[in-house]
Amino acid sequence: MPEPVTPEQRLQIASDLWDWTPHPGQRELLCLRDATGAEPRVLVAVCGRRWGKTEAMATDTAIRLLTEPDLGQMVVAPTCDQARLFFDAVADKIADAQAGDAAAAFPVLSVLQIKQTPYPQIRRKTDGVALFSARTAGRTGRSLRGFGTTRKLRRFRVIVDERAFVPDEAIERAIKPMLATSPGGGQLVMISSPNGRRGGFYNDFLKGEQGGGGRYRAVRLPSSQNPMVDAAFLAEMQAEMSERAFRAEFLAEFTDGTGQVFPDAEIDAATCLDDYGTVPRFGATYVAGADFGRRGDYTVVCVLQVEGATLRLVGFARWRGIGYGLQAVRVAELLQSWNVSRCATDGTGVGDPVTDSLQTELMNRAVNCALEPIVFTSASKERLIDTLSLALSRQTVRFPPHPDLIAELRRYEFTTGDNGNTRFSAPSGVHDDAVCALALAVHAARDFVRYAGAGGAGEPLTRFVHRARREASGDVPSSG
Repeated sequence: MPEPVTPEQRLQIASDLWDWTPHPGQRELLCLRDATGAEPRVLVAVCGRRWGKTEAMATDTAIRLLTEPDLGQMVVAPTCDQARLFFDAVADKIADAQAGDAAAAFPVLSVLQIKQTPYPQIRRKTDGVALFSARTAGRTGRSLRGFGTTRKLRRFRVIVDERAFVPDEAIERAIKPMLATSPGGGQLVMISSPNGRRGGFYNDFLKGEQGGGGRYRAVRLPSSQNPMVDAAFLAEMQAEMSERAFRAEFLAEFTDGTGQVFPDAEIDAATCLDDYGTVPRFGATYVAGADFGRRGDYTVVCVLQVEGATLRLVGFARWRGIGYGLQAVRVAELLQSWNVSRCATDGTGVGDPVTDSLQTELMNRAVNCALEPIVFTSASKERLIDTLSLALSRQTVRFPPHPDLIAELRRYEFTTGDNGNTRFSAPSGVHDDAVCALALAVHAARDFVRYAGAGGAGEPLTRFVHRARREASGDVPSSG
């Protein structure tokens, strides 16, 4: 058995093979040790935006594929897209090494095979053993059961990407038991942006800060550690954003959810498996919502399938930095691929001409999809949020745990002005495009599921308005 490779040696290999040098924060994470000098059994890392967590962990995973033949590795993420993003970063490293002259130093390169079906994996061609795979967690981790150590893989390591958005049940019932037969409990790496002072990720972070019986280590990795993140940009964001939002987004701090419009319990209850597929089902009805991005904002499209009294998010697309004409083309492609019957669009400002371009694009494609542009005003936006709020409270809308969508829902808040009026929006400097697109999609479904939103039986958004005003006047304790 060869001598184990140290973290410092792994970084040297990364430099030699891929000319990759970690920034100081990445080096700290990848070289972290516990009190005994060994690698921690449970590593918890909370990261700010653009810190470089995928790059660092994917590079580390690729090096271990080359240097630890008895180690099985798996990345688990909340959605297929997130898991595939990590897998592709690892696969690209392996492919680059295979294309070079590294096979003499690392003979395993000649037998590694990158496969995409039935799920992304890197296997040994000689015996078919999957050395690295990428999976989604689902709500309970049911699809992960059966993985772990084997006769040929004596050790196992799991990286949970965006852990704060993976259900705790999947961690406790599937992932931790997966490591039980690995010597010392294997290694569990949980890395994520923060998602409030709640849940297993927050609790495990606290364990790591307190030592966790010697098994846990926790680190907080703010965006400023990445030298590619401009200090002037961070200063600008700090000036524009609310203090709570900036601390969570860039300082990697766990913050309270005071003023939330959508309760955590309702968001958790709405999450479902990301197992629907990528094509429409025969005879099913699909609706969509499209929020068009302005300067610096994202364009987001949400596609819902109407399943009796339930709406399920089956398509989610998010991009920015492209012209309005290309936006219309991309949205039309998505609506066509899902055979969408109706799409509610953001008709505010630039959204109006984009909707016109989208209508033309749909006509050219002979797509029979009715568009409903909605101009955002205080009243119309309140009605849209009312629709989404009622659907969440009644559990008639379901969605996979897309990190961007979940984060926006949790941070969407109400504030009460000096005049007593209540405003519903994301904190200053934080995006709400995904929330608006989902609300538009739920609105588009109103004729298919009559009681999913405003206009059906049920309490309106005034429950939030009244609560906000009572809290502001001190009549009731704050919801935080």
